[in-house]
Amino acid sequence: MQPTDTTENWPRVGFEAMASGSVLVVDRRGGWEQMVEHGKTGWLCECPGDFITYATKMAWEPHYREDMAAAARERGMALGGQEASMESWQEVFEAISRIPDS
Repeated sequence: MQPTDTTENWPRVGFEAMASGSVLVVDRRGGWEQMVEHGKTGWLCECPGDFITYATKMAWEPHYREDMAAAARERGMALGGQEASMESWQEVFEAISRIPDS
């Protein structure tokens, strides 16, 4: 669970949690909205009661939690794994190579 008063554009702690098989229960804002598929790879909360509801659901439904954790791990790898990182850096290098010399 990660209730915060700040808004991050790409919360790195989310990748760590997803890679370790944790289900994210986070605020519906910032980078969490791009990272988490609500109800599939984690939960996006809009109010304090949502945190209680979804954390309770994860505590009492272990098979659902395990499936969601596996889906979160796959999503994390797709978004920020080695292959995704290499592809994004390749785009950066290609854009740099198109910059004309002064």
